[in-house]
Amino acid sequence: MIKISKKITFILLLIMCIIFIISLREVNWDLVKKGEEVFKEINPPITYFIVTLTFFLLYIQKLKKESK
Repeated sequence: MIKISKKITFILLLIMCIIFIISLREVNWDLVKKGEEVFKEINPPITYFIVTLTFFLLYIQKLKKESK
């Protein structure tokens, strides 16, 4: 597995949060409300959310290791 420092993990976490928010703004919510092309519209934000969650969990693990 790749070893990433705590600082780099935090920076990547912030970047992915920003990209996630931007991708949510780009969703055509009218199509989602109508039920048309829901997966096509929601797929990019879900992907960024999963990556953000991954970096968040990695950052939490690094904080726990540091506190021990």
